Amino acid sequence: MGRRVLGLALASGLTGACASGPAEVAQAPDYRWAETLRMSEELVNIRVGVENPTDPGQVAAYADCVASNYALLQGFAFARHVRTTLTEEGGLWLGDAVYT
Repeated sequence: MGRRVLGLALASGLTGACASGPAEVAQAPDYRWAETLRMSEELVNIRVGVENPTDPGQVAAYADCVASNYALLQGFAFARHVRTTLTEEGGLWLGDAVYT
């Protein structure tokens, strides 16, 4: 289930800001899943799913984060990005990235 984040801004001494109506509710990205598939000794495929990203860059950044963690767990200091493709299916953004 997705998480909702409620943002409220309060200014010292300004009560008129609250009179404009209910606060806007922003939906936070929901990082649904990630999977790592080793393609060869040198290539790894990272697939991720993110619901409600504020921009597609969050999906690619999530794949980068998963790849970084994978590289560290394998004893490497870094992973080099090869490519990322993004698609959207019914509100769920899918990232398919390859790293070496």
